[in-house]
Amino acid sequence: MTPPASRVVRLPAGTTARFVGDLHLGDGARNDSFGASDERLARFLAGCGNATDAVVFMGDSFDLPQAFSARRIGRAHLPAMRALEKLARRVQVIFVLGNHDWTVDYERLLPGARACVEIELGDIRVMHGHQLDRYCHPGRRGHRLKVSLHNLAERLFGFEFRVPLWDHDTWRNRAAHWVGAAYGRHLHRAAAVYRMMGIDGRAAECEAFIQYWSRTIWGDPHALFEPARTAIREGTHRALVCGHTHLPGVVDLDGRQYANAGSWTFGRSEYLEWDGTKLNGRSTAGEDIGDRHYRWMIDGAERGDFFAWWAAHYEGRLRFRRDPTGTKIEAP
Repeated sequence: MTPPASRVVRLPAGTTARFVGDLHLGDGARNDSFGASDERLARFLAGCGNATDAVVFMGDSFDLPQAFSARRIGRAHLPAMRALEKLARRVQVIFVLGNHDWTVDYERLLPGARACVEIELGDIRVMHGHQLDRYCHPGRRGHRLKVSLHNLAERLFGFEFRVPLWDHDTWRNRAAHWVGAAYGRHLHRAAAVYRMMGIDGRAAECEAFIQYWSRTIWGDPHALFEPARTAIREGTHRALVCGHTHLPGVVDLDGRQYANAGSWTFGRSEYLEWDGTKLNGRSTAGEDIGDRHYRWMIDGAERGDFFAWWAAHYEGRLRFRRDPTGTKIEAP
């Protein structure tokens, strides 16, 4: 059964809420990026019961491309599922649908919970964020297949092909970045050939993907910040709250805000809190998360394309210079 994917949930302006970053609950295999964080999530959710009116899960709560089915996820993460069931009996629980859990029927799995594509909390707009992503959304041709193949490769080869490299430092991921660089050079050459042949549309597609990947590798995952800024400027809401990129932060933009709830992948545990007057980014370890990840984007700085990143960091033989101290990542 497909969930009510077209629905927008509207909450009164005075509703307090916690927005929980992408969980990516998987099937417990070695490429389950949620890992063994069940007890930590259970403790956090237990504390939400008396602290807020609503708990909003920001999309990709279940990772179907990794786990293949919701049933496998439920078996692998029983403590987390029990905590979610208890929470749904105490407060409003809402699952925003993302690009990894688009067909999950949360309302059947967790009685009392609701599922939707967007939320309007007063004048705050809440969405997963894949809607602003040029490539990673369910409507993009071949997206689901590509995501599934990515997860299958991680499962088979036992490595995380993720960015930034510094947070997922394995020789396999360095090799994957090397392959990515070769593919980027291929696209660059292909774009030049298409231009010569007068096939400007194909050339523009190659160049657009290089720009997309360049923004991602420099620290703007999915190149989402500029589309989000445009959506805020052209919209009527005071704030836009997203997940998707796993890059937590609360950013002031000319009197409005962009906020990202982060994630619960690879040992992280981040969320946003709306107390009725302002948004705050936090981690379960008590860390306040401001706009530090976004400052270069706010200023409109361009760090260059992927090839500039490669020239600044790659030193041959799978050795990379580490940001920001200049420490090298040595090959094994």
